[in-house]
Amino acid sequence: MNGAELLVAALYKKGVRQVFSLNGGHISLVYKALIDYGIRIVDVRHEEAAAHMAYAWARLTGQPAVVLATAGPGVTNTTTGVATAFQAATPMVVIGAHAPIPQMGMGAMQEIDQAGIMKPITKFAELIFETKKIPMWVNRAFQTTSSGKPGPVFLDIPTSVFKAEADPKWLEQVSDTLVVDPPAPDLSAVQKVTSILRNAERPLIIAGGGTFFSGAHEALIDFAERHGVPVLTTSLNKGVFPDTHPLHVGAARSLAMATADVVIILGARLNFILGYGYEPRFSKDSIFVQVDTDPTEIARTRPIDVPVISDVRKFLLELDMALQDHPNVSKQFTSWVQKLQKKDRDNRDRLDRQAAELTSSPIHPLRLCYEVNKYLTKDTTLVADGGDILSYGRLAFGRDLPGHYVDPGALGTIGIGISAAIAAKIARPESPVILVVGDGSLGFTLSELDTAVRHQIPIVIVVSNNGGWNIERKAMELDFGPEYTVGTTLNRTRYDLIMEAFGGHGEWVTELSQLPDALQRSIEAGVPALVNVETDANVVSPDLARGLAQVPEDQPINYKSVTE
Repeated sequence: MNGAELLVAALYKKGVRQVFSLNGGHISLVYKALIDYGIRIVDVRHEEAAAHMAYAWARLTGQPAVVLATAGPGVTNTTTGVATAFQAATPMVVIGAHAPIPQMGMGAMQEIDQAGIMKPITKFAELIFETKKIPMWVNRAFQTTSSGKPGPVFLDIPTSVFKAEADPKWLEQVSDTLVVDPPAPDLSAVQKVTSILRNAERPLIIAGGGTFFSGAHEALIDFAERHGVPVLTTSLNKGVFPDTHPLHVGAARSLAMATADVVIILGARLNFILGYGYEPRFSKDSIFVQVDTDPTEIARTRPIDVPVISDVRKFLLELDMALQDHPNVSKQFTSWVQKLQKKDRDNRDRLDRQAAELTSSPIHPLRLCYEVNKYLTKDTTLVADGGDILSYGRLAFGRDLPGHYVDPGALGTIGIGISAAIAAKIARPESPVILVVGDGSLGFTLSELDTAVRHQIPIVIVVSNNGGWNIERKAMELDFGPEYTVGTTLNRTRYDLIMEAFGGHGEWVTELSQLPDALQRSIEAGVPALVNVETDANVVSPDLARGLAQVPEDQPINYKSVTE
């Protein structure tokens, strides 16, 4: 047994059955071992795509995926995907090959300080010098990536370590189970929250990624229903509480945040998406409770009245038990819930009417999202990627199950779409996967269409082709004048023909009447399919209206939803 075989044996023992990778000379020994062990290699056209696949896999399954990259540019190509996972607190194990130890510091081929590059965007980055320590570090990698606040980890392994002789007994350092025992809440903190809720009139739960990764989906539904507390999910975590549930605030989110007197943050970051927890997103008089496994996340952007260092699910179960002695607390919130439901219904009805009236060509992106929505089953995994189209998609799309939605996350990493859709189909082969993506975002990893075809992964891609970077184009035109919109225009490329050239199914849609049949044919194609839809470039999307492209110094000030 050599070091590469030892690595793969350790991965296999940890339950790894596929890796996302692109081949390279530094990892050829590892590839041989992967094949010998029957571990699937999902080979991509660019290492960034491999990292995006691992990100999506974890967001959908709750489990870490493995990225394998060759030395130098192979590793550096993964960094955008790794940073995306880091910002979204998503588990991922990245393994990079390194120049052989005898050549280190001598200008070896593809040698660079990979661990140094990875350190700021991982929970740890370790250069391994001894073959016998590979199992220990693999075990630690899986333990660390999923413990506390999840996040990526990086193992940097020289080729000389891969080639060195290894003893199979060293595998005893690898446990075949993942031991994650997240913290339970301090009971005094639970009692404080109980007292606060007993005196509240307008409580609001905001559920983030910590809710998903703790497996708190059912516990959250039970708690909300039993105690009548409305719930808002962060955009990346659609489905962790059903969008169609009567207690989901939906299109009343801004009203809910602005007027809530108690805000309970469950595993979510108070970043720009939530206005950092300040006015005008929230009332200055709101009482804030923040629940997180990571103490460094507590009070990062604003003071927190009741900090709770705990796993979200464990907190909900304890709080639920504490409130059992107060069965009538939900009656206090009835008028509050009814007010939010009316606002949600009114806004949704108005948006529905607006979409129904959008019948002209080129197709309005909001109407495109509404049409795609008709083809989403409960079990469909939806991937949304882009600028304008994602902005409209947030309004139009809903999910009722956890782990059935992926988007670029808080880092705004547009271009993840094709890779994320491929990972989604690998994660749940029997469930449909639909990607809605802008033409600009599609271009980042267009070559991954080849990956989908080669691996026979029948995803459906719907492209909103507006011929440019529309948010940036409109923002620059408004700020500086039309003569300053250089770098914002793209050709209305026939991406459907590109998909056909790779061996997939393509559709070109220029009229609304063509869209239903094109979508149906693509869903039934049985091969990777792309519906290229010509959309209106002269629209003002919600993100443009709220000033996102101008990057205001106080981001929340300009945040205004088109549904309000």
